[in-house]
Amino acid sequence: MNQLVGIGTFELKEEVSENDLMLLPTQDLVKYENEPVVCEAAAPRRFSVPLSDSDLQERILKAIPKKTRNNNKWALGVWVAWTLERNLYQETITDGGNAIPSDPNLLSNELLNYWMAHFIQECRRVDTSPYPPNSLVQLASGIQRYLRTDCNRNDEPLEKDSSTFAFFRKCLDSRMKELTNNGIELT
Repeated sequence: MNQLVGIGTFELKEEVSENDLMLLPTQDLVKYENEPVVCEAAAPRRFSVPLSDSDLQERILKAIPKKTRNNNKWALGVWVAWTLERNLYQETITDGGNAIPSDPNLLSNELLNYWMAHFIQECRRVDTSPYPPNSLVQLASGIQRYLRTDCNRNDEPLEKDSSTFAFFRKCLDSRMKELTNNGIELT
C-alpha cells in the first residue's frame, strides 16, 4: 500500500522514517497552556471559578463564629481605649520609651509581653469597676486570636510553655488571684 496521505505541505508515506518525522511541521500541533479547553458537552464544572485573595480572606473570616468575632472586637476595643488613656501619662514614655501603639500587632514580642502585663493589671470596665478574672482571660484570648487570625502572628501569650510571655502570664495569674481574694467572682 503505497498511497500518499497529505498533511499540510508534507507528503506522508505509510512507512515513515525517523528523519521523515523530524521534517513534519509540528507547530500547528502544539497546544498552548494559556488556551482554555472548551468542552462542547454541557457537563457540570469540576472546579469552582477562581477566587481572589479577598474572597479567600472573607471565607476565612466567615468561618469564625460571630460570638468569637465579637469577643475579639471587644478585647481589641478595650486595648485601644487603654492605650489612648495610658499614653496620656508621662510614666508610659518613661516605662516603655515610646507611646503604646493602638494596634498590638505593631509591638515586638518583648514589648507585647511588657505592655500586655500592664494592660491586664490596669484595665477596668467603663464604670471603673474591675473586670472579673474570667473576663481578663477573655480579654487576653481575644487579643491573642486577633494577632493569630488577623495579623498571621503565631504569638501565644496564654501558652504555658512560651517563655516569651511568662511575665505577662504571671501578671495575669496574680491579678486573677488578687480579684478572687477580694471577693470578685469569676464571671
